[in-house]
Amino acid sequence: MTLPSPSNLRSAPHEVLSDLVRLRITCLLDTSEWRRFTALCELAGISQDRLKRHFYLLRSRGYVTTTRLARESTSWALLTSYGETERTAYLHMLAELPGEIERHTTELRAKQPNWFCQVGAM
Repeated sequence: MTLPSPSNLRSAPHEVLSDLVRLRITCLLDTSEWRRFTALCELAGISQDRLKRHFYLLRSRGYVTTTRLARESTSWALLTSYGETERTAYLHMLAELPGEIERHTTELRAKQPNWFCQVGAM
């Protein structure tokens, strides 16, 4: 596995989940149980308007599906199986990042020792 560059972290499909609020939203959702928008707002700590803006992108990219019950005037959200797969892959990539950075730094230190200097030695 090669070390992801900052641009890779924001490249498709991860450009959607590189936003911390959208990542948090997908982590608050499930594929088997609908969640009420008002609960998501409270759990994510954001306004309904902000949640709607994030859901527009999440819906358009296939991460979530939503429905609205007119009689209750409430909106509900569900994570799609695609959204679950992408969220899992992104979280796995993030979990692997510290080890990848350490391996990459060790390799660079061996190849280019003059690129590294102890604090206070300059």
